[in-house]
Amino acid sequence: MPITFSNLKSHVQHALGGTPSDQITEADIINQAGRHMFTHDWKFRERPPSTITITTSTEHVDLPGDLGEIISLRMKDGLNDSIQLTSYDHVLMVRNGDIASGAHYYATVVWPQPYVTGDTTDYTRVPPRLEIAPKPTGNDELSIAYRASWSDLVVDTDAAQVPPLAEALLIAYVRAFALGYEEEGLGQRLFEVESGPLYERVSIADGMIQNTYGEIRGGIISRNREGGRLPFNAIQAPE
Repeated sequence: MPITFSNLKSHVQHALGGTPSDQITEADIINQAGRHMFTHDWKFRERPPSTITITTSTEHVDLPGDLGEIISLRMKDGLNDSIQLTSYDHVLMVRNGDIASGAHYYATVVWPQPYVTGDTTDYTRVPPRLEIAPKPTGNDELSIAYRASWSDLVVDTDAAQVPPLAEALLIAYVRAFALGYEEEGLGQRLFEVESGPLYERVSIADGMIQNTYGEIRGGIISRNREGGRLPFNAIQAPE
């Protein structure tokens, strides 16, 4: 069974010997603890690749709503097309200059804004997006692999998106945030969690989910830029 919002609220109350002060809520404590835990690059945060469509004449594409960090970004037609993450300044230079880069895109991640306000109680999260250049002249597709961000828990039956191996660590974070908010000393409590045996064992177990990544890659012999396309537009059929 997954660990739920209701389970975590019980741990907050157990750590404090009752409910939190009126100035803070159990939801704030739990979701802030989860967001902090998800700043670490756990293997279990990696999600299956998503396909994103690039539309003609549209200079940006929306990224997955639960995006935490990009792991890899590749064009679906990787033989002829390519995409490279770069600075915002470089994207604007390509977009507004005379550089012709054909089927090679440059991209940077931006947030239009963190939230859209519907009314005083309704807030909708806005996902980050990719600003791309040059302006697409046709529809295309790219694949993105990423680590997910923490999904806020709202109702009692909401399940925390962590595997069983990490549940005890999430509870430790929640209890540390509860005591830290109520009694101060949050930084010291987090240090004790992250330097303790529980964090160490979860890190090892998470890393051993995939215990090999093959032969070492790179080196002077293979220093070609994998993101670049081949120096031709298409493979011609034999005559």
